[in-house]
Amino acid sequence: MRTPSAVRSAYRHASAHLQTTMFGMGLLTSLFKTTRPVTPPQKVGFGFDHAVYAYDAQTYGVRDISLDLSCSNGNTAIIGLNGAGKSTLIDLMNGTLTPSSGKVTVEADGKSYDASHGGRAQIQRIVGTVQREADLYRLRHNVSIEQSIDELLRKYRLTTVQRLAIAGDALAKFSLDTNMRTPLDELDGEQLHLFAIARAYAANPGVLLADEPMRGLDEISSRHVAHRLFTCGKPVVFATHNVDLIRNDEFNITRVIVMDEGEIAFDGEPASASAYYAQLIRSKYRQISSTQ
Repeated sequence: MRTPSAVRSAYRHASAHLQTTMFGMGLLTSLFKTTRPVTPPQKVGFGFDHAVYAYDAQTYGVRDISLDLSCSNGNTAIIGLNGAGKSTLIDLMNGTLTPSSGKVTVEADGKSYDASHGGRAQIQRIVGTVQREADLYRLRHNVSIEQSIDELLRKYRLTTVQRLAIAGDALAKFSLDTNMRTPLDELDGEQLHLFAIARAYAANPGVLLADEPMRGLDEISSRHVAHRLFTCGKPVVFATHNVDLIRNDEFNITRVIVMDEGEIAFDGEPASASAYYAQLIRSKYRQISSTQ
């Protein structure tokens, strides 16, 4: 006769085997593929009104930014050198930071949300942030990537089966369905970047924000990750210093914002932005050369 602990162990094994089999056959995802944690807004935009963010009295992340950014027509790139203000701009958009002065709002289907006035929770439902690699390592590493997404979805009123279906759908979309049982710290570099996107995508936001989403990857892996990100069906606003990336027509990048020393130096279409950015870099080199 089996002991109670043996029965529980056998049940867990059978349950895990059933879930794996159903995912492999596509049954669980197909049964619940229309179930999402929230209904995303159809129109999302960001408004900056003379926004300033100061890290201290001498260090500014952004200076006097005024900007209207609609996410309804293609993807948007924010480019600039290290320290130009790209990451600060992203963190103001997702409500991680609030401006030292001025105003930053997120617009969603005619409603406006301001993280400075109690709107952070709503903003973080509207905006899906692709976590930076350093932030991913703060997640629990002794669970599978499927469980990690399941934990994220527990804030929504979903059954276990629904959460697993959503996690499976997100992981499959980013070619990670064969790695569902893999712990986070066993993923390779490309898989880790794809997992970060899948995790943000799973909550069904209206827009994805990503700060250097291909950082540290070689050319081939960068292209794989970029293709998955920019064709996932969500508008993307992302920070980068990769000019070749923004000129690739496949990725539907329709607007490029060039940041320099915390300010918007240029705002326009990719070809003109690339030319401006190249000129800006040459100007920086000349300044360095003249001081030596």
